[in-house]
Amino acid sequence: SAANKQAKSGDVVKVEIINHWRVATRYKNEGHGPWISDLSHLPRWDVQGRDIDTLSGHHLTIPPFSGMVAADASKAVSRMNATQAEIWHFTPKESSLPGMPSLTDITDAQACLALYGPPTFSLMEKLTSLDLNDPVKSAPFFVQGPICHVPCRILLIKKSGDNKGLIFSFSRGYAADMVKAVLSAGEEFSLRPAGDGRFNRWIQTVL
Repeated sequence: SAANKQAKSGDVVKVEIINHWRVATRYKNEGHGPWISDLSHLPRWDVQGRDIDTLSGHHLTIPPFSGMVAADASKAVSRMNATQAEIWHFTPKESSLPGMPSLTDITDAQACLALYGPPTFSLMEKLTSLDLNDPVKSAPFFVQGPICHVPCRILLIKKSGDNKGLIFSFSRGYAADMVKAVLSAGEEFSLRPAGDGRFNRWIQTVL
């Protein structure tokens, strides 16, 4: 994955094969935050259709309005517009969604990164002009816009406290440059790569 390649190989303590990807699950020195975790190996699905509002069920809830998110510690369902939603899984095991012909697996087409820890929004101010800390919007919420001039889909998980953070996806072709830019912007905040283990502990805490 992109973030794993940017980290020195000697920093990786544990690697596992997850969904056919070599994934760093723990790094030697993950520091005290903020952290960047590569989630590109986790399943992400796009749902489209004029009847999207009728698809709730089978343990799936599609929010009624654009930007709204229904999330728990295993997945987030984000409403993009009148006919489209995205399902991002936080664990490698996918949930079964029978009877949904409008479902498209977009995992291989996109890279996906998580940024979390107290200085997350100060770091993001160096990367985007989007107002991700808009007090009018309650987390979690979904927004689209540029990060480092790259079109991104952004899931803001938590805006306050020490556990604040967000997840964003973008075309996989930009992965190496995006990770390099984020790590460079995060140097003054001591941003460190973190493995799946730390991300899982964070997401279980905030959702």
